[in-house]
Amino acid sequence: MKKFFLFLVALLSIVACSKSDSGSSGNNGSNDGTYTVKVVKNPNVTLSSIAVSYDGSTHLFDNINTLLKNDYTKEFKVTQEHISISVTATSNTQTTLIVQLLKNGKVIKESTANGTILVASISI
Repeated sequence: MKKFFLFLVALLSIVACSKSDSGSSGNNGSNDGTYTVKVVKNPNVTLSSIAVSYDGSTHLFDNINTLLKNDYTKEFKVTQEHISISVTATSNTQTTLIVQLLKNGKVIKESTANGTILVASISI
Protein backbone atom coordinates (compact mmCIF):
# COMPACT_ATOMS: atom_id res chain seq x y z
CA MET A 1 0.00 0.00 0.00
CA LYS A 2 2.85 2.35 0.88
CA LYS A 3 4.57 1.73 -2.47
CA PHE A 4 1.30 2.33 -4.32
CA PHE A 5 0.88 5.64 -2.49
CA LEU A 6 4.44 6.71 -3.34
CA PHE A 7 3.93 5.71 -6.98
CA LEU A 8 0.72 7.74 -7.10
CA VAL A 9 2.52 10.78 -5.64
CA ALA A 10 5.28 10.40 -8.25
CA LEU A 11 2.80 10.18 -11.09
CA LEU A 12 0.84 13.19 -9.87
CA SER A 13 4.07 15.17 -9.52
CA ILE A 14 4.99 14.46 -13.12
CA VAL A 15 1.54 15.45 -14.36
CA ALA A 16 1.67 18.68 -12.35
CA CYS A 17 5.18 19.51 -13.60
CA SER A 18 4.20 18.81 -17.20
CA LYS A 19 1.14 21.03 -17.01
CA SER A 20 2.97 23.91 -15.33
CA ASP A 21 5.54 24.01 -18.13
CA SER A 22 3.14 23.61 -21.05
CA GLY A 23 2.70 27.35 -21.49
CA SER A 24 6.38 28.14 -21.78
CA SER A 25 7.89 28.95 -25.12
CA GLY A 26 11.35 29.42 -26.27
CA ASN A 27 14.18 27.07 -26.94
CA ASN A 28 12.63 25.10 -29.82
CA GLY A 29 14.54 21.91 -29.23
CA SER A 30 17.53 23.21 -27.31
CA ASN A 31 16.85 20.49 -24.72
CA ASP A 32 17.16 17.73 -27.35
CA GLY A 33 19.84 15.14 -26.65
CA THR A 34 21.03 12.66 -24.08
CA TYR A 35 20.27 13.23 -20.41
CA THR A 36 21.02 11.34 -17.22
CA VAL A 37 18.90 11.25 -14.10
CA LYS A 38 21.11 10.74 -11.05
CA VAL A 39 20.04 9.91 -7.50
CA VAL A 40 22.98 10.61 -5.20
CA LYS A 41 24.14 7.75 -2.96
CA ASN A 42 22.61 7.74 0.51
CA PRO A 43 22.73 4.54 2.60
CA ASN A 44 19.62 5.60 4.55
CA VAL A 45 17.37 5.89 1.46
CA THR A 46 15.33 3.13 -0.15
CA LEU A 47 14.09 4.14 -3.60
CA SER A 48 10.43 3.40 -4.32
CA SER A 49 9.98 4.74 -7.83
CA ILE A 50 11.64 6.82 -10.52
CA ALA A 51 9.35 8.21 -13.20
CA VAL A 52 10.58 10.31 -16.10
CA SER A 53 8.24 11.95 -18.58
CA TYR A 54 9.63 12.97 -21.98
CA ASP A 55 8.69 12.76 -25.65
CA GLY A 56 5.00 12.49 -24.75
CA SER A 57 5.20 9.41 -22.52
CA THR A 58 6.13 8.43 -18.98
CA HIS A 59 8.85 5.88 -18.28
CA LEU A 60 9.15 4.02 -14.97
CA PHE A 61 12.65 2.82 -14.23
CA ASP A 62 12.96 -0.53 -12.51
CA ASN A 63 15.77 -2.37 -10.71
CA ILE A 64 15.96 0.35 -8.06
CA ASN A 65 16.94 -0.41 -4.49
CA THR A 66 18.70 0.97 -1.43
CA LEU A 67 21.45 3.46 -2.30
CA LEU A 68 24.12 1.74 -0.24
CA LYS A 69 27.16 1.61 -2.52
CA ASN A 70 26.65 3.77 -5.61
CA ASP A 71 24.70 6.60 -7.12
CA TYR A 72 21.70 5.47 -9.17
CA THR A 73 21.95 6.73 -12.76
CA LYS A 74 19.79 6.20 -15.80
CA GLU A 75 20.48 7.69 -19.23
CA PHE A 76 17.75 8.56 -21.73
CA LYS A 77 17.49 10.34 -25.10
CA VAL A 78 15.04 13.19 -25.63
CA THR A 79 13.70 14.55 -28.92
CA GLN A 80 11.34 17.17 -27.44
CA GLU A 81 12.16 19.87 -24.96
CA HIS A 82 9.94 19.04 -21.95
CA ILE A 83 11.30 16.69 -19.27
CA SER A 84 9.73 15.92 -15.88
CA ILE A 85 11.32 13.67 -13.28
CA SER A 86 9.80 12.44 -10.03
CA VAL A 87 11.63 10.25 -7.51
CA THR A 88 9.99 8.77 -4.43
CA ALA A 89 11.82 7.09 -1.59
CA THR A 90 11.58 6.22 2.09
CA SER A 91 13.95 6.22 5.02
CA ASN A 92 13.87 5.00 8.62
CA THR A 93 15.56 8.21 9.76
CA GLN A 94 15.39 11.88 8.80
CA THR A 95 17.60 12.21 5.73
CA THR A 96 18.01 14.01 2.42
CA LEU A 97 17.29 12.70 -1.07
CA ILE A 98 19.24 14.43 -3.85
CA VAL A 99 18.15 14.08 -7.49
CA GLN A 100 20.07 15.64 -10.36
CA LEU A 101 19.46 16.04 -14.08
CA LEU A 102 22.67 15.99 -16.12
CA LYS A 103 23.36 16.86 -19.75
CA ASN A 104 26.78 16.09 -21.18
CA GLY A 105 27.98 15.15 -17.69
CA LYS A 106 27.08 18.52 -16.15
CA VAL A 107 24.33 19.08 -13.59
CA ILE A 108 21.71 21.36 -15.13
CA LYS A 109 19.08 21.03 -12.39
CA GLU A 110 18.90 19.56 -8.88
CA SER A 111 16.10 18.83 -6.43
CA THR A 112 16.22 17.71 -2.81
CA ALA A 113 13.74 16.32 -0.32
CA ASN A 114 14.12 15.98 3.45
CA GLY A 115 12.35 13.66 5.88
CA THR A 116 11.38 9.99 5.99
CA ILE A 117 8.94 9.98 3.06
CA LEU A 118 10.81 11.67 0.25
CA VAL A 119 9.57 13.05 -3.07
CA ALA A 120 11.88 15.09 -5.29
CA SER A 121 10.93 16.38 -8.73
CA ILE A 122 12.58 18.26 -11.59
CA SER A 123 10.95 19.83 -14.60
CA ILE A 124 12.48 21.64 -17.58
